[in-house]
Amino acid sequence: MRALSLAAIGAVILAAAFMAPSALAGTADQPEISDINDGTRDSRDITAVWFDDETNMSLSATMNLTALESFTSFSDLANLPNTEYEVYFSIGEKNYSIVCRVPVHGPVGLTIQWDVRSVVYDSNGTGNPTETSLGTGGISGTYNVGTHLIVYTVDKNTLGDPKAGAHLAKTWAAVWNKDRGQAERSLEDRAPNAGYGRDYIVRGSAGAEVIDVQLTASNSTLKVSPSEPAKFAVTVLNNGTSPVSLELYNSTPSLTGWTCELSLVNMTLSTNSSRVAYVTLSCARNAKLNVTGSVTIWAVVHVGNQNSTSKSLLLSAVVDYIPPKTASSSNPFTAFINWIKAHPKDFAMYLIVIIVVVAAVSVAAIFVRRSSRKKRELSAQAPART
Repeated sequence: MRALSLAAIGAVILAAAFMAPSALAGTADQPEISDINDGTRDSRDITAVWFDDETNMSLSATMNLTALESFTSFSDLANLPNTEYEVYFSIGEKNYSIVCRVPVHGPVGLTIQWDVRSVVYDSNGTGNPTETSLGTGGISGTYNVGTHLIVYTVDKNTLGDPKAGAHLAKTWAAVWNKDRGQAERSLEDRAPNAGYGRDYIVRGSAGAEVIDVQLTASNSTLKVSPSEPAKFAVTVLNNGTSPVSLELYNSTPSLTGWTCELSLVNMTLSTNSSRVAYVTLSCARNAKLNVTGSVTIWAVVHVGNQNSTSKSLLLSAVVDYIPPKTASSSNPFTAFINWIKAHPKDFAMYLIVIIVVVAAVSVAAIFVRRSSRKKRELSAQAPART
């Protein structure tokens, strides 16, 4: 087991050398979602989407396009186009989108509409999601032709009131269009072309650092034997807002004679990254079958001059094999019985020999006794010499 004092010394050195900068919200230069110039036309070509201007009550996202239409051309008016500029993300197990719906562009068009939707993806992923409106009251925004920016502001309570540290994950964006008479809307542009953009981490209006390191193991209970220790793969994930430095610690195993070793003690993790550390738990040489031993693993985390301790992870190992004792270390009588069971023919032969020997010895003893008695009788009958 690693000594805590050594880890503490390493923590001081590493924390002093590693001063992590704050992870800021996205910007136009570093957006969460980026895209190339591939839309069907400029007003439907996404350049980037970023999340910024968060408050304790709301989240904001900005979509940048190559251009935005100030009005719908006369050739398109007969089609009554409906264009939807949509930003997608997930919070926990729930999927959402925020929508700017433009029935017809320009002063002769209808009022721009804003919407928050619940999203369900089909087996094809993000290809054709099913969307259900959560209402238009929790969202507002601006559609600016001059800057070709669309800004969405959505109330957090509409999104389940995510707290600091929650991730807006699986981020992507799309522009959809549906003309009069079309059964389904068509995809005009997707950003990025495949996959997802970066996560955005909820921080609140103060923008405080969120320190959130999580330890997980795909299997927290393994088998162990005196000759084969249990080896756990522990994933260390930085789920917070900034890069961190950290040290791993382990408790004393719950049973006497058991030991624990860590393959990795100190590490640094950037935001939304992880590393794997291996934990080896060995049982005592005299461990009993089906006995369970356990150990606790945790991390001490540093962000600048802030320190935090992660939630602990309990790892357990069950003794599933005990090697048989050798004859020299077992009870002599038990060893003899086991030998007889393993060698019945040899035992029968040895038994016959022993019986023969015993019988021969007995006959010889009888013969000796009779000879001695005969000699005494003859000696008693002989006449005395004068």
